[in-house]
Amino acid sequence: MYKEKQPDSLYNNLVISYHRVRIPNGLVYTRSKEEMPVTQFSDRPFPQALGEILRSRFGDAMGRYPLAPFIAQVQEKTGLTYEYVRLMLRDQRNLRSDVIEAAADILGLDQFYFIEQRQMFVRMQMEQSPELTNELFELVQEHLSKQETANATK
Repeated sequence: MYKEKQPDSLYNNLVISYHRVRIPNGLVYTRSKEEMPVTQFSDRPFPQALGEILRSRFGDAMGRYPLAPFIAQVQEKTGLTYEYVRLMLRDQRNLRSDVIEAAADILGLDQFYFIEQRQMFVRMQMEQSPELTNELFELVQEHLSKQETANATK
């Protein structure tokens, strides 16, 4: 009996990969037709997760990658200044949801790929729904209780 192979859980989300195109004022990230597997969500802080993606897609042999063209594209999408975006990407300013969303869009990722975007979404939903806040509180308490029990039995 033939059984269809199930996709690896780490690679259950395909995204479009990119290639570099030179233009007079620098590099621009553009989409190609190739697909590349990416984990569904990142648990790493935004600057680290973003750096890993940029390094893997655009890095040279030493792992260096050009950040300026990416910042310029985020700046264009958000209307923020280049310097403000640069500082946010380096974790020196408070991260804004529109910057995370622009970064995900430019890279062809789900808007909730970065953990900070998921946290902001949950926070916003909790502010709008006291019932949801109570449910999440109970869920977190239950989760922590299970962790405590598991740690105690080790």
